[in-house]
Order: sequence, then C-alpha cells, then structure tokens
Amino acid sequence: MSKNGNNNGERLKKKLGVRLRELRKLKKLSQAELSYECNLDRTYIASIEQGKRNVSLINLRKLSNAFGMSISKFLEPLNGNNHNDNLKYL
Repeated sequence: MSKNGNNNGERLKKKLGVRLRELRKLKKLSQAELSYECNLDRTYIASIEQGKRNVSLINLRKLSNAFGMSISKFLEPLNGNNHNDNLKYL
C-alpha cells in the first residue's frame, strides 16, 4: 500500500475515534457503560477513540446500535459541532 493510502486510513481511524467519543459523551456514557451496551471490551472502545483500531463492520453495527442509529448515520458528522471541519464524511 502506498504511503498516501496508509495516511488516509490513519486519518479515517482518527475521525471515527472522534465521532465515537462525541456520540458517547452526548449520551453521557462512560467507556465501560458503552462497552457493556455493545458487548465490546472497554479497552477496545478506548483504542477506537484513540484512532488505533480498524473497526470491522460487525463492530460498527454493534456501536451504531448502541446509539440507536444506522451505520451510515453513525458515520455522519455531528450537525453544528466544532469538529465538522475535521470530520467531514468518513
């Protein structure tokens, strides 16, 4: 894979982590509470939020279900959020 392709992947992982953290905080959940709701380990949630994980579709489904939304909605930036310039569409 080219360096540029790898950089794009790294940026996507960071953007997903920002999105997850924002949604979790909006729902006023700790990482432990979210991990319980979606049956994923708390350390896995933390590593997603840190942009260190390439999340599978199965786990994206678990996460989006925990927030009561579709995967596509989960991947959209938050409306009116200061991070919109950084997020764009994933």
